[in-house]
Amino acid sequence: MNKLQPGDIAPDFAAIDVNGNTIRLNDYKGSRVLITFYRFVACPFCSIHFSLMSQNIKNYEKRGLKIISIFESDADYIREYMTNREKQSPIVADPNALIYTQYAVEKSMKGVMKSMFRKLPVLIKFMFSSEYHFGKPDGSISRIPADFIIDEHGYILDAHYGEDASDNMPISQVEKRLLDIKRPANQHNLPKIKERPPLDFVL
Repeated sequence: MNKLQPGDIAPDFAAIDVNGNTIRLNDYKGSRVLITFYRFVACPFCSIHFSLMSQNIKNYEKRGLKIISIFESDADYIREYMTNREKQSPIVADPNALIYTQYAVEKSMKGVMKSMFRKLPVLIKFMFSSEYHFGKPDGSISRIPADFIIDEHGYILDAHYGEDASDNMPISQVEKRLLDIKRPANQHNLPKIKERPPLDFVL
């Protein structure tokens, strides 16, 4: 399947999130949406990125951006693994990778090995910190993350297909798309999104 490109219509999907809510992409029309495809929920690279995003959920929403996180993991295991603090925005379990297929999210063992070699010191530091707890890899080991920003009309603004297992869309790119959202007059002094991951785990 060909990769999605800016200007393409974002494939619609319907799923139940881990809190039991029905998530339909078409219901988000009128809002800008960031969809992040992670690997499995216990992936340490994904945990670093997801931890950063969790700290900024309220800022994102106040500034006009909705977030949907998708994991190639079982819903029960996601609920067991994650804390309530981490479930502030919709989290969708897609253990059969149906939505991954719609969005042409890739697999690459080469990409996984690349991230292991390039980011090994960061990975080890994070895995032995209080921010991470070990878990089972219940999704594809070779999955590579991807991110999509979708506009208010359902078209893709940005498509980021990772080159390795640690490669998510840069915060600077997300921030860029936030700047051109027209905000209500009483929201011009909202704090900016944090630029640094927790515990200085910069990927």
